[in-house]
Amino acid sequence: SLMIAPEIGEIIADSGIVKKIIRQLLDNGGKFTPAGGVLRLEAGTEGNWLLIRVTDSGRGIVGEDLSRLFQPFTQLDSSLTKEYSGIGMGLYLAQKLATVHNGDIEVVSTVGQGSIFTLRIPLTGEGENTV
Repeated sequence: SLMIAPEIGEIIADSGIVKKIIRQLLDNGGKFTPAGGVLRLEAGTEGNWLLIRVTDSGRGIVGEDLSRLFQPFTQLDSSLTKEYSGIGMGLYLAQKLATVHNGDIEVVSTVGQGSIFTLRIPLTGEGENTV
C-alpha cells in the first residue's frame, strides 16, 4: 500500500510505479516552466479515484499536439531538442504505467499559460480502465 496523505488514506498500488509517474510529470513540467514560474503538485480524491495533479506555468501545448503527447519517441517541438534532452519516452511510459493500475493521465493545456497533468488511479485498485 501507499500512503499519499492522511485524509486520503491508503491505496492499492505499487509505490515504486506511482513514484516514477509522479517524478516524470514533475520532470516534464519543470523542463518547460521558466525561472520564477509555478510548478505545483496536489493530491486529492474524487469519488473512488485518487487524483494527483502537476500544474506548471510553462508555455503550454498547442491543441493539435495534445493527441501526440503520449506517443513514443515524440518530442512536440524539435527546436527544443537541444535545450531539453530526451528521446520522447517519458510521458508515454508514465501513461503506460498508469494503465497498470487501471488508471490514466489526462492533460489540459493553454498556450502561454501552462499545463495541468492529472494522474487518476482507483483507490481500491479496481477501476475502469479509461485508456
